[in-house]
Amino acid sequence: MPQYATPNSVIRQLQIVFTASTLLLLVSLTASFYSIQKLISNSELVNHTNQVLIEAENIISFMKDAETGQRGIWLRLIRSFCSPTMEARRKCRRVMTDSAN
Repeated sequence: MPQYATPNSVIRQLQIVFTASTLLLLVSLTASFYSIQKLISNSELVNHTNQVLIEAENIISFMKDAETGQRGIWLRLIRSFCSPTMEARRKCRRVMTDSAN
């Protein structure tokens, strides 16, 4: 004689499947939340690194300006070449104090 499922066993099976699905969904939600938080954190670190690289490039540019001005002072003994050197020095100091903050 074939065995038929009783209404209680069908309801019980549905409850088990629903509970398992809900738990799986919660685990997936938690893993996604953790992954997104790590992604945001890493993105902030990358942005900071890019800012530091840009500031380093600016400092190198200022130092080149200072070197050019210094070379002009030594080669031609003209005081007007002193302004790029002084301006580069001032910019370097400002960038360094801003970077420290």
